[in-house]
Amino acid sequence: MSISPLNQELLVTLTKIGVSGPAVTLYKNLLENSTINFSELARKQNISRPLLYRLITELEEADLVSFNKAVGGNSRLQLHAPTTVLQKFRSQKKEIEHVEESFAQI
Repeated sequence: MSISPLNQELLVTLTKIGVSGPAVTLYKNLLENSTINFSELARKQNISRPLLYRLITELEEADLVSFNKAVGGNSRLQLHAPTTVLQKFRSQKKEIEHVEESFAQI
């Protein structure tokens, strides 16, 4: 499955807001195949599993995935929709506008 132009633009935006290149590549791979297991994903990215987990943590911090350790040792990765980034930007924009209004009153 190929990545849509909208998702490609999102990946560029993620880089601009500070998500590392390897984490953006991981997110792209997850968008293309959300059912891939961690071993296959690490192989596809040509990285170690410990690095994979660090990148997943980075994506979690950006609210792009949720990483849940399930009972029995199996882990599940839930991919959040790319619109999550848009919602985050809108929220940050509102916060900035509020701060600007506060400064204007000083």
